[in-house]
This record gives sequence, structure tokens and C-alpha cells, in this order.
Amino acid sequence: MIKNITILDDHPLFSAGLKIIINQDPLLVVRDICKTSIELFFSLTFGSTDILLVDCSRPAGEINAHDLVKKLHKEFPDIALILMGENSFHLQIAEQCSGMIEDYFCKTLSPECYLIGLHRVREKLVGEPYNIIYQSETKKSVAPLSHERLSAKEKSIIEYLHSGMSVTETAARVNRSVKTISTQKRNAMRKLGIKQNRDIYRLNLNEL
Repeated sequence: MIKNITILDDHPLFSAGLKIIINQDPLLVVRDICKTSIELFFSLTFGSTDILLVDCSRPAGEINAHDLVKKLHKEFPDIALILMGENSFHLQIAEQCSGMIEDYFCKTLSPECYLIGLHRVREKLVGEPYNIIYQSETKKSVAPLSHERLSAKEKSIIEYLHSGMSVTETAARVNRSVKTISTQKRNAMRKLGIKQNRDIYRLNLNEL
């Protein structure tokens, strides 16, 4: 079942590029791109949207991202909301909206990770596994959990990295040195049986 996606982002190059990436997938289609919240609410009223991508960075004079999510969640409860951001402040906004959004994407994620994330949300909506060209690769690259369990700190670090934050941003977020975070990341990846950074994005955090 094809899912319709609407994008709210006032950066034309980013939104246009994201549209091209998404529309290459046979099960996803971008139905509209909006620059302002006024355009967005008009679009949602007169069109069918299943998944909504919202940029945390709102232009001057616009409703802030947190209040916007609250309004969207109230008026369009059936739409799956995903926030997009690029720094630790945006991640904090996503954490504040955790009960109202399905996911948070770092805007520096690779095209592949964007599609994987979108299909993760799509799977919740339709109740069936996603079927994209990355599926077989994903299953192979994400090894099952080893017998060694992650510590609470290691799990927390992986969660921040999974959201798209860098090691440096994570270190600043938890008030630890980059060296400490790098060590915890390395230990966690060893326990999880993964070797590449991109494999972190494919983890099912509920299984950690």
C-alpha cells in the first residue's frame, strides 16, 4: 500500500532533494512540499497525507516546532509525524514531543537511512514488513544481540547516535568527553556485533 508523504521545510534544495529520494521508492510518494505552517494546514485539509516530515528549524514569525507538533497531533491524529533536525537543540525538541511523533531524523542522514526510517514508520501504519531494495542488506548487516548486554550508559549513547547525533554532539549532550563517548560507542558496537556506523541506524532500539 502506497503511503503519501508531505514535507514542511523552507529550504528548497533540501526538500526538493528529499522528494527525489523518496519518490524513487515504489511504496512512498511525496504529495506536497510546504514552506510555512499556513501552507501546511491548508494542504492537510484538502489532501491525503499518511506521513508528515516537519523541519524543527522554523523561520522567523512561524509557530515553533513544539507547539506546531502539538497542534498537528490534535487536529490530525491519524498522521504519523516525523521531526527533522540538525543539532542537539532539535533533538531536545523531539524528546519533548516523544509522545506525539513517530521518529526523529537527523538531516545529515544518508538517503538510504531516510528510506529505512520512513519504511519503519510505514510498517507501523500498515502492519506489514517493509519491502525495499535495502531490506536484504539491512537484515544481514544488523546482527542479533550478543550475550553481552549493553550497560545503561552504552544504551543511552547508542540511542543518541541512532537519532543522528554525532559523537561530538552526544558528548556535549551528556556532558562527557569525546574520548569517553567514543569508547562507549566502540564497546556497544562490539557487543551488538556491528562494525559500521550506518548499522547503528538500522538497529531496533526496542530490542536493546
